[in-house]
Amino acid sequence: TVDSQKMGKSLNNFITLKQAFSGTHERLTRSYEPLAVRQLILNSHYRSPLDFSDAALFAALSGYGKIADAVKAVRKRAPQAVEGDLDAEVAVQLDQLKGKFEDAMNDDLNTSVALSVVFELVRLANTLLQDSTTTVGTLGAIDDLFGKLGGDVLGVVKDEYPETSTGDDGLTDKLVNVLIEQRKDARKNKDFATADAIRSKLDEVGIVLEDTPEKTTWRMK
Repeated sequence: TVDSQKMGKSLNNFITLKQAFSGTHERLTRSYEPLAVRQLILNSHYRSPLDFSDAALFAALSGYGKIADAVKAVRKRAPQAVEGDLDAEVAVQLDQLKGKFEDAMNDDLNTSVALSVVFELVRLANTLLQDSTTTVGTLGAIDDLFGKLGGDVLGVVKDEYPETSTGDDGLTDKLVNVLIEQRKDARKNKDFATADAIRSKLDEVGIVLEDTPEKTTWRMK
């Protein structure tokens, strides 16, 4: 579907992958790189309808950027981290995440749940990055799990990120703010279905919108 409407050429809402990658369809506000589109597809179970809309693609791109930011931060920090092996408590957490991921994939290829496990790994990584005592062994194990789950299986984690990667610092903020403006316009035009869809898609990737009389702000779950 596109904006909850059945996709079809007769409705002029049929978006091809080529158009998504180039941003040439009139319903798209920008181009989307292939891994962001992959993230969108993975975020829904293959048996469920997929909303292939600009808002959904933006949300997927934001989520992809969040994962990329975490992976790059881990890799950047590792060479300067204190010497030491993998922390025993973190090792248990990583084993639990790996088990949850495998359970999800064994459950009729439930990629949506599997992807949510990768976001749990992102949150764990971001927490440990704030701790100056996190060891090089711990960061190495986290990077390794990112590579196995997010890279080898889901294909949304790269072996290397160029400086112009979609995961650049600050891109998530820019993308979310664009979506907030789209939602604001939708509400102004009383298009509450689109406004609710934007909020829902952001929530799916761990982004919470908070409305106040003055403005709308956002935060990670």
